[in-house]
Amino acid sequence: MSRGGDDADAERAWRWFLACTLASASCGMSYAFSAFSSALKAEWHLSQPELESISVAGNLAAGLLGGALGMLVDAAVPARSMAGGGALSAIAYAAYWAIAARRVPIGALPPVLALGACVALAACGVSVVMTTVVALLVRTMPSHERGVLIGLMKAYVGIAAGGLAIVFQGATGRTLGGDGVRALDFVLAVALEVALVTLLPACFLPRRPMRALRAVPDALSSARARALLTRRTAIVSCCLGAMLVAMAVGALVAGARRSAGAAFVVFWLAPLLLTQRGALACADGAARAALA
Repeated sequence: MSRGGDDADAERAWRWFLACTLASASCGMSYAFSAFSSALKAEWHLSQPELESISVAGNLAAGLLGGALGMLVDAAVPARSMAGGGALSAIAYAAYWAIAARRVPIGALPPVLALGACVALAACGVSVVMTTVVALLVRTMPSHERGVLIGLMKAYVGIAAGGLAIVFQGATGRTLGGDGVRALDFVLAVALEVALVTLLPACFLPRRPMRALRAVPDALSSARARALLTRRTAIVSCCLGAMLVAMAVGALVAGARRSAGAAFVVFWLAPLLLTQRGALACADGAARAALA
C-alpha cells in the first residue's frame, strides 16, 4: 500500500475518532437521573422502590439485549448504527418526558411500566451507539493508540450529563434536584442533546459494513498518525480540563451559572473547531517533515 493511501486512512480514522468522541456524550445521561428523580417521584406519587425500578430498567434491557445489539452493530454500517441508536435513544427520552410531565395520557397503564419501557428503549439505543463507537475505534485505530483514545472518549461519557445540567440550569434558571415539576423538562433537554451529538457525527462515519473496516497500519504511516493524534488528543484533553473548571465555577458561584453554562458550550465545541485542517496546519507540516 502506498504512503499516501496510509496517510489518507490515518486522517479518516482521526475524523471518525472525533465523531465518536462527540457521540459518546449521549451515553452518560443515565447518570443524571438524580437531577429529576425527586420531581418525578412527587409528580406521580411514586414509592422509592417504584422509582428505583424505573431507574434500573435500562440496566436490565442492556444486559439482556446487549449481545444481540452487539452482533447487529458488527454487521451494520457504522453511520447507520450510530444514527439508528441515537434516534432510538432520543425518541425514548422524548417519550419519557412527555409521559413524566403528563403531556400525553397513559390511561390505566402503570406509570412505572410506561416510564420503565422508555428507559429500557433509551438504554438499547445507548448500547448501539457505544458499541458502534468502541468497535469502530478498535477496528480502525493503530493497536498502540487504542487504549488512550478509548479512555479519552470515555471522559465525554462521564462529563456530558453534568455539563448538560449546568447548561440547563444556566439557560432556564431552574434548579435541578428538587421536587418541582419543571425540573422534568431536563429530560427533554437530554433528548435534544442525544439527537444532536449522535445524528450529526453519524454523517462523518464510514458507510461500509463494520466488518469490512481495517486498522490504520502500525508501520508506514504510524509515525504520522501518532504525531497527529498526540497533538489533537492534547487539544481535546485541554478542552476537557477547561470544562471541569467551568463546571466548578458554576457549582461554587451561584451567580455565575449563565457564564459557566456558556463556557461549557464553548469548550464543548472547541475540539471540533480546533481540529480542522487549517487550525492544525503547522502540526501536520511538522509531522510530515518528521517523516521526510
